[in-house]
Amino acid sequence: MNKLENTNESLKALLRQSEVLKNIPEATLDWLLEKGQCRVIQKGEMLFSKGDAINDMLLLLAGRVRLDVNFNGQNMEYAIFSPGEITGVLPFSRMKEARGQGEVLEDAHLFTLHRSHFAEMIQDHFALTENLVHQMMNRVRIFTAQERQNEKMAALGKLSAGLAHELNNPAAAIVRSAQALKKHLGHVPQKFKKVIQIQTNEAIVDFVNQMIYDKIQHSPSLQMSLLARTEREDQLLDWLEDHGIGECASELAETFTEFGYTESDLEALAEVIRPEDLESVLLWMENNHNTDRMVIEIQEAADRIAKLVNSVKIYTHMDRNPEREAVDVRVGIRNTLTILQHKIREAGIEVVEAFEEDFPDVPVFVSELNQVWTNLIDNAIDAMAGQAQKKLLIKGLVEDNFVKVHFIDSGTGVPAEIQERIFEPFFTTKAVGKGTGLGLDTVLQIMNHHRGRLSLKSPAQPTVFEVCLPLKP
Repeated sequence: MNKLENTNESLKALLRQSEVLKNIPEATLDWLLEKGQCRVIQKGEMLFSKGDAINDMLLLLAGRVRLDVNFNGQNMEYAIFSPGEITGVLPFSRMKEARGQGEVLEDAHLFTLHRSHFAEMIQDHFALTENLVHQMMNRVRIFTAQERQNEKMAALGKLSAGLAHELNNPAAAIVRSAQALKKHLGHVPQKFKKVIQIQTNEAIVDFVNQMIYDKIQHSPSLQMSLLARTEREDQLLDWLEDHGIGECASELAETFTEFGYTESDLEALAEVIRPEDLESVLLWMENNHNTDRMVIEIQEAADRIAKLVNSVKIYTHMDRNPEREAVDVRVGIRNTLTILQHKIREAGIEVVEAFEEDFPDVPVFVSELNQVWTNLIDNAIDAMAGQAQKKLLIKGLVEDNFVKVHFIDSGTGVPAEIQERIFEPFFTTKAVGKGTGLGLDTVLQIMNHHRGRLSLKSPAQPTVFEVCLPLKP
């Protein structure tokens, strides 16, 4: 690196191309030339790597440099620096090391100033210091905005993955049941031949229809244990075989057990049906039950999908204007739990709600508040990783003119030495790539917007985060 000469007018002209240096006094520019140095870094080399000590202000005179920042374990392009732009450490900055890596895209000509000269700059060159402080504030604002956007996208990715998993099960059930129903209905014409040969009367038809209806409406076997179901199925199979039902007896016994039939039911049926018609009637009854079961499976799966979609709609509040609304906060919490159900179930966490009766509506910005519930519940899930007992208690109460919601988890607790820092932007206790430290900061900002409070009530186990919302805005 070579010391710069005060008479280097071409270098002065290059420095003046920077918005930060364009209007500073000539004496200040001369001071920069005296204290600074030039360096050249070839294309493809690294200007700095993540974790490197940063002790210089860097002004790019020529070339281009790409800055990549690690987010959730992946390197993402944050910015590309062009001639005239400044990076590195700035006055009053607390930066000690690089948060990302800078790769030279085109041969980079740099003007550098070591941080040891900042004290003199602050004392004697106010205009330059002021410009650089503005530059630092802009950089922090842009970086924070980008990190918040990345945090939101990562959160959206997690929710999307969980929802995709949750939606996959009922969607697969609909496809499976629809295929089975199509196959089942394909056999109906063949069975119908036997049905139309039955000799019966209106009273017998009413008797059979009523039995089918009663079993569809009340299926006690659904609550039977596996052992009880097996015993019942064996009993029905024996009865069917004793009454000359051979080839299809096993399928009939399984279906009738599922819908709660007993030997007494079949005996009552045998008393009113001719022996030669018994098998045809039983097959017709089984056909009705199978059709009903498949339709119910499709309906339940479709209902599950509809509830998930509705939960997402309410969670995002996508169909409403961003204005305060008086709402029951329990609805937002429950919809958030629905969306995070996949993660909760995989972690083996028991969720318990304990809200006071006649819980009042609260005037809130709904979509913002749902971000609060998501961050606090998600943090609680992560905090309980590795614990033998995993329980999340969500407790709601009313005190004075405030609604208070407590999120109490059985995790490892928050160590006393970091309690004051957990709400700071970018502070995180999670492993590298697992979080940015903006979750609780986001929650805090949302609570400030609501004129509410967020606090950590317990430093040890169990961890208690309290959300306090005013009943009047």
